[in-house]
Amino acid sequence: MADESVRTVSATFATREKAETAVEHIVQQHKVNRADVFVEPEGSDNSAGTDRSGADVGKPGSGGAPALHGRLRVSVDLSRGHIAEIETVLRELGGEDVGSR
Repeated sequence: MADESVRTVSATFATREKAETAVEHIVQQHKVNRADVFVEPEGSDNSAGTDRSGADVGKPGSGGAPALHGRLRVSVDLSRGHIAEIETVLRELGGEDVGSR
């Protein structure tokens, strides 16, 4: 990121559902461009979080299990003037390890 006026705010979430809710809220309610919001596993393995939720719970006998190999990180690139606002939103939506760089 060459532009010094832009920072990355991030938080981790235990479930894919919570991470997706955070992304939707940031984009829809705070008008952040979706191209500036990223979701990735916290570690090197594919992951759907650390806890089952939503579609990951599945139906009895449906087989398969979600890849629960670590938390999910939601990162948002935005201007310095919006850092505190988005950090607060991420915390309110259940994000942990909230910070900016």
